Amino acid sequence: GYRTVFWSLAYVDWYQDDQPTAEQAFEKLLPRIHPGAIVLLHSTSKTNAAILDELIGKWQEMGYSFGRLEDLFA
Repeated sequence: GYRTVFWSLAYVDWYQDDQPTAEQAFEKLLPRIHPGAIVLLHSTSKTNAAILDELIGKWQEMGYSFGRLEDLFA
């Protein structure tokens, strides 16, 4: 029952001892978003946790919306 789904946008956010700053994260993530993007953000990133609400808000301001992977296969 598994499906393979590849991400289309990610950045180096998994090194716990070398986390990007919020500014670096926004510089990587905001310009690289695109229609249909599947974004990979690692849950081990303190930076991601700190910026997630603002990041989602900025992407929504850019006209993007969010959905569930399950909906792609419905």
